[in-house]
Amino acid sequence: MITMITTWCSLFRLRLASIFFLISCLGSVAIGQVWVTHVTNPLEVPVRFGLLVPSLAAVAVAIGSVGPRAALPDPDRVRVARLSWFVTLTVVAFLALLPTAVLGAGSVPTILRAVLALTAGAMLPVILRVPSISWLPPSLYTFAALQFGGTGHERYASWAQLLNPEASAQGVLVAFALWLLAAAGYALRRPVAAR
Repeated sequence: MITMITTWCSLFRLRLASIFFLISCLGSVAIGQVWVTHVTNPLEVPVRFGLLVPSLAAVAVAIGSVGPRAALPDPDRVRVARLSWFVTLTVVAFLALLPTAVLGAGSVPTILRAVLALTAGAMLPVILRVPSISWLPPSLYTFAALQFGGTGHERYASWAQLLNPEASAQGVLVAFALWLLAAAGYALRRPVAAR
């Protein structure tokens, strides 16, 4: 059993993903409480850095999901194993960001919502067989939400709710639905290695 797990882990880019998970965890602990008040322009609504770190953790999940490029058999048990791997990586990302909630930069539902939604976005390039740009969707979303998502008076536009420190049940469900779509796409489509 241990040999099988070790072999499975060696197929994926776990070392690089682990570095990203570690940076996410350290970032949420070290500077999660720091307020971001401007990027290129002053922000309408300042946000804590801890709510920006989930985009890095989502990229770590995508990196860890990039597997072998070889044309290997793809029976149902391999698809189930890929789905289990994706769930495991997502749980690791969530656990890496729990210090953000513990230190008060966001609540547990807020972190869960961000991890699920941003992971779904980061997995899109992996599913479409261009994993080298998996950093792009979460980064673009986060930057756009920072610059254009604030409507003033501590409020965010409906599309920029991932930066809102208060998570609604509706927002978590939408994020979970997006994550389920990404999980199904990843499990059913063979992952490829970066070129």
